[in-house]
Amino acid sequence: NVTLHSLEVHQNTDGSSGAGLIALYDYAWDVTVDSCKIHGKYYNPNGDYAALGSYAQQWRGIIGAGGAATYRKNITIKDCEFYDLRRGHALSVAGTYVVEGNTYYDLYEDPISISYNANDGGTTTTRINWNTFCRPIGLASDAVNPHFDFIQFIDPGSAVTWSVEVIGNI
Repeated sequence: NVTLHSLEVHQNTDGSSGAGLIALYDYAWDVTVDSCKIHGKYYNPNGDYAALGSYAQQWRGIIGAGGAATYRKNITIKDCEFYDLRRGHALSVAGTYVVEGNTYYDLYEDPISISYNANDGGTTTTRINWNTFCRPIGLASDAVNPHFDFIQFIDPGSAVTWSVEVIGNI
């Protein structure tokens, strides 16, 4: 079990690496991220919020990393703030995935992006409840065409059983 509680994690350099500020590698099981601030470095000298050239928020908050196995299981992200980033979190998860009480603002792309992992029996229970989404920035005219899906579900391309609860998000 790993718990990250009341941490502030932020981008401390200019530039656009596309990396994640927190990376959950293969076999990350029973991880809780609770009451944290996860943010990029505000940088917009041209005043246009373009992802290329002027707006450095190519960083992602929490990402999945590692090889093809991607056995991340039982992940909870709750009561956190995500801002000045490209995305909030993008993970492939099996088991239970809980995303509750978070606030997302000034993001370019999807605050929550989920792919379900069939490597661990193919059953995933997901709760995405009571999250707040403010000030999406994605511009279709931007060269990298960021778009903003508040909650994005990605088809894993294999047989899985999804149990999904989505309540009270604004």
